[in-house]
Amino acid sequence: MLSDDANAQEAALSAHLTLLQVSSRTTGRPFPSALVSPLIPTLLSSSTSLQSAFTSNYLDTYDDIRHFFLSEASKYTGTLPNPSSEYTSVMLQYLEGITTMPDDSSELNEWWGFDPATSKRKGKGKKRALSREADKERKTKKRKVEEQNVGATGIFDDEAAEEMLSDSEEEPSEDTIVTQEEKEDVHPLLELSTHRKSYTQYFYALLGTGLDEDQMKRLLVVLHSRVLPNLTHVTRLMDWLADCTDRGGTVALLALNALYLVMSKNNLDYPNFFPRVYALLDRKMLHSRYRTRFLNLLDLFLTSSHLTSSLVAAFIKRLSRLSLNAPTGAIVLILPFVYNLLKRHPKCEQLIHRVEGMDGFDKDPFDMSEPDPLNSHALESSIWELVSMKKHFWSSIASLSKMFEEKLTKPNYELEDFADHSYASMFAVEVNRPIKKPPALSNLTMPGEAVDEKSFFAIDGYDSKASQSMDAITDLWSF
Repeated sequence: MLSDDANAQEAALSAHLTLLQVSSRTTGRPFPSALVSPLIPTLLSSSTSLQSAFTSNYLDTYDDIRHFFLSEASKYTGTLPNPSSEYTSVMLQYLEGITTMPDDSSELNEWWGFDPATSKRKGKGKKRALSREADKERKTKKRKVEEQNVGATGIFDDEAAEEMLSDSEEEPSEDTIVTQEEKEDVHPLLELSTHRKSYTQYFYALLGTGLDEDQMKRLLVVLHSRVLPNLTHVTRLMDWLADCTDRGGTVALLALNALYLVMSKNNLDYPNFFPRVYALLDRKMLHSRYRTRFLNLLDLFLTSSHLTSSLVAAFIKRLSRLSLNAPTGAIVLILPFVYNLLKRHPKCEQLIHRVEGMDGFDKDPFDMSEPDPLNSHALESSIWELVSMKKHFWSSIASLSKMFEEKLTKPNYELEDFADHSYASMFAVEVNRPIKKPPALSNLTMPGEAVDEKSFFAIDGYDSKASQSMDAITDLWSF
């Protein structure tokens, strides 16, 4: 395994794992730790090709290999005094590659070594297992969903993430109900808790290596959908998520997703939660690629009707003020977002109807620099910034901003419908827009014809030589 040749390393890995397979199936026991642990240092410092081969062919396919690798890797990592950034990146790469982590013990039936379902009381484990073909199809479907969700901008990339975060509260199905006698005879590898325990140990070992900002972003992108549902004692993450939120920037935006899940499912409180979220609303956020995810979360945070009008008005006003120098794609999101908030909190509608005292920018009572949203005097102001969008250069925004001049009788807008707008999409729409009435053109020549300067500039008093002498661009092309 010390060869630098990628093919030689992959061949050696395959041979080693084959020996483990023969040994396990012959003895009817799990892989011995003495044979698994020598692989860990090489796998955690290997080339990208070996990582990919091990992940796709073994780690993300076989339940026993995944369990023993995660368990032994966490132990080995704990012995390292100062893991390098490259080592941390490799650990993170393996974590990102696990896309078929089981959600139920019935999915535990892919074994590289011996089949633990036959180790005791043959047939008992069959009640807890799906057919191999059905399980392969289910895991394949799950892997495809995970691949599609990478980089998604919704609140939850996986709809089941929120349900799987805390201990399951649903009634067990008939296939998973076992008696106490049967439970005692079930092999530990058939218990979902065994696999989640090793997964949790690996995850916290990864956090202990010290992640840089880029590695934090990679982890936070998949944390809420792919990692949290498989962890035990997720409340241990609160302090780390709070630190990520206090860092600000993109890291804070991504950490909010997981922080909300941990808080909501475990009835935890986060001190000064809304002031901290309020501080994240700045110009950088509106230029971030994750602005849609953040606004979706913010919309969720402001759903409760028990929130004070002053608090909601502060978020409305801050977004309105930021829209003055926000990119067009962000403005398209802000307008329906504010409309939904006004419908949900009718007391904030006074921000639309107030006109007195709004004669100038300097007379606006709203304090943009105030960190506490309750003391920003937003409810005393108005959303004149959004009304000014009627003069926006893009006709779609100009038309959309007129919604505030009408009664708020339309249904709430779906933010996802406005999430994909950018300058590139705007340009594509305008270029492909059919021209109903061609613009008036005159004195134009057909392709291939010489330009008649006298005809082209047939304007009284026009002196072509004098114009050329005054035109710097023309002078550059005078040879």
